[in-house]
Amino acid sequence: MDTGGRRNIRKSVLDETAEPRSLSQDDIFQGILSDSIFTSLRDVLGDDGLQVISYHFRLNEYARHPSKFHRHLALVFGKDGSIILERTIVKELFNRIGVPYEERGIFDFESSVSLGRDLTPSSSV
Repeated sequence: MDTGGRRNIRKSVLDETAEPRSLSQDDIFQGILSDSIFTSLRDVLGDDGLQVISYHFRLNEYARHPSKFHRHLALVFGKDGSIILERTIVKELFNRIGVPYEERGIFDFESSVSLGRDLTPSSSV
């Protein structure tokens, strides 16, 4: 993929160039979530918006700390803006794990990510 001379802003847990090691199911889920975060932010904010967010946020860390990510998004984008981004991320996450996403009741990012973790088939990891 041509990045127009821009530096690569992320390195996936699943990066094939990384040293081989045994990844736990949780490591792999975090890689899927991290990929979902990057893809969704790029889809909503564009490449330049993703670059800005990547400069200010440590996006690779948020797959391990969804509650921290939720708080930081709300600080930057407000409640309504963060919910739009979080819903997009959760839909992408569920798409990547091959599970249909149906929103029920009041949206909660952390609960949705936790449900995605629980529903991730072993074959995805």
